[in-house]
Amino acid sequence: MRNILSLGLLILLLASCQSTRTLNTEGYRLSNLSADSLIAEMPNFGMELHGVKGSGRAIVSEPGNNERVIVNFTADPDYSLLTIKNRLGIEAGQVLADKDSILTYNKIDKVAEKFSINNSRFSSMNELASINLLQLLLFKVSADEVRQIYENEQNYRLDLLNGTRIYLDRDELNVWQVRQPEPSAAPYHLIEYESYSEIEGFTLPRRITIISTDKESRVAFLVSSLEINPNTLHFELDIPSDVEIIRL
Repeated sequence: MRNILSLGLLILLLASCQSTRTLNTEGYRLSNLSADSLIAEMPNFGMELHGVKGSGRAIVSEPGNNERVIVNFTADPDYSLLTIKNRLGIEAGQVLADKDSILTYNKIDKVAEKFSINNSRFSSMNELASINLLQLLLFKVSADEVRQIYENEQNYRLDLLNGTRIYLDRDELNVWQVRQPEPSAAPYHLIEYESYSEIEGFTLPRRITIISTDKESRVAFLVSSLEINPNTLHFELDIPSDVEIIRL
C-alpha cells in the first residue's frame, strides 16, 4: 500500500526558524574504516527509489528576491517536474528537467523556454529542478567514488575522487552536507540535509537547503507530503498550443 508522509505542523515550525545545527569542519583525522564497510551501514543501502511525488514549500533567497512558494513535485530517475504556486495557491508556472535540459513555463506571462542544464540563466527554482529530485532526496555514493575517509567526534567526512566532500553524522550515518569543489560543473555549491524521517523503510530528509554555485542564492525546501514509488507518474507541462517554446 502506498504511504503518504504528512508533516504540515512541522513545516510551519521549520519555516519560522533557522537551523541551529552546526557542522564541525575542523579536527578531522584519517579513519580506519573502509569505504565499503561504512557505506554498507548507511540508511537505504541497497534500496531503490523508482519514483516520488509530493508537495512542499520553498523559501527562495536570492539578490533582489525573497519569497515563499508552494511546490508540487514528481520525479523518477530521468525526470523532475515542479509545479510552482504562490502563497495564495495560485499556479505561477512549471519546470521540467531531464538529464540534459530544463523546460520552463511561466503561466502568468505565458512564456515557455528550454535551455541546457549548463546554462547560466538559472533562477533559484531552476537550480532546484536541475538536480534530479529523486537523487536529491535519496543521495547515494558508491565505494569506488571514495578517495579517503576522515572522522572527528561528530562526523565522518568522505572525500571523493572528483573533489566532492560528503559529511555524515556518526550516530545515524545520515548525510548532513554535500560540498562541491571550486570550480565545479555541478549546478550547486552546497546541499544541506536535516530532519530525517522514515517512510516505507526509507530514511529521507524533510528539509533540504541548496546554495548556488556563486553562493549568492539559496533555496530551503521543506517537504510536507511524500509518496513513495507511486503507480503512475506524469511529466507533461500544461503549455497551451499557441505558446511557442523559446530555445536558449
